[in-house]
Amino acid sequence: MTAQSDQVGAGYRAPLCRLGALLMIEAVLVFLLGQGLRAALDQRSVIGPLLLWLHKITFFLAALGGITGLSGIGRANTRRAILHTRRSPALLGLHLVAFCLLIAVYLALAAGLQGAVLDALAVGLLLFCGMSGFLLLVPIQAHDRPMRFLVLGGLCLALAWGLFSAAAGGLLQHLQTGIEKLTLQLTLWLLDILQIGPLDVLRDAAGQPVLAARGFAISIAASCAGYEGVGGAVLLILLYAMAERGRLRPARALLLAVLACLTVFVVNALRIALLFALGVKGHAELALNGFHSHFGVLGLLIVVGGTIGLLQLPFFLRHPARGAHQLGLPISERTLRNLVPAVTPLALAIGVSLVTGLFSGSLNWLYPLHILAGAALLWHNRGWLRARLIPVSAVRGPIIGGLVYLIWIALVPDDAGNIRVIGATLIVPLLEESAFRGGIQPALATAFARFGAARLAPYLAAGLAAISFGLLHDQILAGTIAGFGYGLLALGHARLGDAVLAHAITNVLLSAHVLSTGQLSYW
Repeated sequence: MTAQSDQVGAGYRAPLCRLGALLMIEAVLVFLLGQGLRAALDQRSVIGPLLLWLHKITFFLAALGGITGLSGIGRANTRRAILHTRRSPALLGLHLVAFCLLIAVYLALAAGLQGAVLDALAVGLLLFCGMSGFLLLVPIQAHDRPMRFLVLGGLCLALAWGLFSAAAGGLLQHLQTGIEKLTLQLTLWLLDILQIGPLDVLRDAAGQPVLAARGFAISIAASCAGYEGVGGAVLLILLYAMAERGRLRPARALLLAVLACLTVFVVNALRIALLFALGVKGHAELALNGFHSHFGVLGLLIVVGGTIGLLQLPFFLRHPARGAHQLGLPISERTLRNLVPAVTPLALAIGVSLVTGLFSGSLNWLYPLHILAGAALLWHNRGWLRARLIPVSAVRGPIIGGLVYLIWIALVPDDAGNIRVIGATLIVPLLEESAFRGGIQPALATAFARFGAARLAPYLAAGLAAISFGLLHDQILAGTIAGFGYGLLALGHARLGDAVLAHAITNVLLSAHVLSTGQLSYW
């Protein structure tokens, strides 16, 4: 019976892995061809506002699908259902037809054709492709009760938002105004504690509050009320809680998550208060540059990380004595031991960069510190790193590195920026390739191998690692393409040397380009 089950499972895993690769390619094509096609969509036709709402729902549901899909990886029953459930040939056929039509519509819009029908097809086909792709990858049979609750709740929320947003517009406006007033009052209370005053609370032309004192003034925009931070905290904590729902006590974990979101809200008000206090005390450049851009991110990471740490306490666990590996997580202890030395140098460098960025103005004079911190941890892990750097090809690395340089120059616009030649050419390639190609990509490949054919799993892992690498850069598309190129080099013998060499050559060429032309945006 066991052998027969294994054979059945193996029969379905290869199609599942190919399906994942197909959906990834589709997502890339949609991203590349669909950019900018929905600008002013709500003004182009009578049904424009409805189409804009459906377009927003598509991205909301995509995030929801990502959460539910990833959260199912940690459940053995869910993984078994994903592997062994038959996919509907009719649904797959409809999905492929809809995707081909969507690409045709994108090309027609890009060629200058217009019309309400094309707009409706562009939005409706994208929504259908997203939902059908999710149901193909994670069929209904694979959803346990918490996953179904999350999906149905998200669908109801999206539907209610579209149907009642117009009627509830006044209520939502009052709610938003109340949150903004609460942020302002909390900021003023913190400034009073810091003894910053006397200050004036004014209003700009848009009606937004302006704090002014001693010749320094800041405008508190609506986005400063903390919506993005609270939303980010909700997403990260929800993703973790769904993945670990078998271990956590739901009510207690939910209470802690709510407290974490409130804490992010308070931290945001503290950010505004400290920023204003720095400016009033004569450090305007520091306040409006490094502190403004780094404190919010650092605070969010601390709150989310602290919340996840607290969720490990026995008070929040159903069975405190059980380890994660006993719950069927698809990452082995060996993979985790390999992941830690790979990722920690880059994580330390980013953490130090966020902290030192708090004290930097327009010129980040503390830049070398985070490079030195990452380099020090790389040296500490040199035994692990040395075993993966050699042998190195004298052909593949330089070719890919040169091609990535040409692609980067073609995609990134010229603008002003900062230059950091030594760190970018010597240390950064080691830090980033160690983390993404030496740690994250192999870990993803191991996880995907449990779902599909070993031949395709490394390429899926390289694709997801490349997307993560792209999100780390300001130029996401160029970074993703570069990451995939470096990831392909790391596939052959699971060696980092070629990827590091290619990355270093790209950065050397970019350094030479910057120094010779003065086009500093390529950093």
